[in-house]
Amino acid sequence: MQSKGDQVGSCQPGYYDALGTLMHLYADRPNPDEIVQLYQSATRLSTQEAHFWADLGAGYDWAGRSNDALGAFQHARRLFPNSPEINWRLANFYVRAGKTPEALRTLGMVLQEDGSAGKRVFMLATNATRDRNEILKILPPQPLVFFDYLNFLIEKGDIAGAEEVWARVLQLDLPFDIREAFPYLDALINTRR
Repeated sequence: MQSKGDQVGSCQPGYYDALGTLMHLYADRPNPDEIVQLYQSATRLSTQEAHFWADLGAGYDWAGRSNDALGAFQHARRLFPNSPEINWRLANFYVRAGKTPEALRTLGMVLQEDGSAGKRVFMLATNATRDRNEILKILPPQPLVFFDYLNFLIEKGDIAGAEEVWARVLQLDLPFDIREAFPYLDALINTRR
């Protein structure tokens, strides 16, 4: 009997990658080893495509091959070091693997390259650690990122954390529009601080 990879024949690497993803996400009883083989075929045919390597990392991770997954994710990042998507996927792997410092550093890279990723980055970072100071360390010195984190903490009801972020904004002397501070001031008034 032919495997799915043999049935694909001499397709382009994108077809192997797409078939592996489709099988992973939608098959009734997906076979992790078969999916890994499809991703491996894609990376063999297109060794410089970071996305294929990240998919291979996810396949290895799903198959329980953590060391191989880490190697594939890191290779993807070497190919495309500033990719928010590649770094996001690697950060998720690090969180699942319990590698908190690596996860936080990688999440900082996501924030550096994608200012709109704030809320999901902060959610993952707070799942990785409760230490707000460690999260503050990864924030790039961009006012938008700091105010996104401040507002994230306010939404969670963490006014003490918001105060720490505010102090850091002032310490770094980040320029901002006064209106950006209104949610923080409202939170202080509402909590009678």
